[in-house]
Order: sequence, then C-alpha cells, then structure tokens
Amino acid sequence: MGLFGLPPEAAYPVILASIRKDGLLLFAEPDTLAVLTPLQILTGVYLAGVLLPCPIAALTIAREQSVRFALGLMARKERSRRSFFRCFWLGAATGCNGYRN
Repeated sequence: MGLFGLPPEAAYPVILASIRKDGLLLFAEPDTLAVLTPLQILTGVYLAGVLLPCPIAALTIAREQSVRFALGLMARKERSRRSFFRCFWLGAATGCNGYRN
C-alpha cells in the first residue's frame, strides 16, 4: 500500500474490493473514513476497481485457456489502447471534435 501512498488500514478494503465490487463500500465505513484522506480513498477505489482486476482477469484466462491465448488478448488490447490514444490526441491537436462540418 505504501507504493500508492495508502496507509495499512486501506489494505483490507482494497483486497476485498478487488475480489467483489461491493467491497468498495468498506471505504465508506466510519473507521476507514477517519483514517484516509479523500485522495487516498480515490486512490484505493481506483486501485481496486481498475488496476487490480486487469491482471487478475489475465491470470484467470491464462489458467483456463492458455498463456499464449491470454498474451494474445493483452497484445490486442494494447494495440487498441494505443490506437485510441493516438486518435484522441491527434484529434485534440488538430481541433477535430469528431463531427464533420
């Protein structure tokens, strides 16, 4: 948790929220709210809801299908992420808003 600037008290909600999304409600507990700042709560929710499920899903797919299949999915996802990023920033740099005049 220290890597993300979170105190040890945030570990339990992050781990449970990574497994089940209703674990995010643990961040709303009075004991947790008293210890964490709003930025730390946002970091914990982002970590549990966005960052941790991706590698967990990849490991599950690798176990159930194959490592090669999981790597192929991740490579395809990375290509689409890069394409979207390039289109987004190219459109922003040229003043294009996606609509034809």
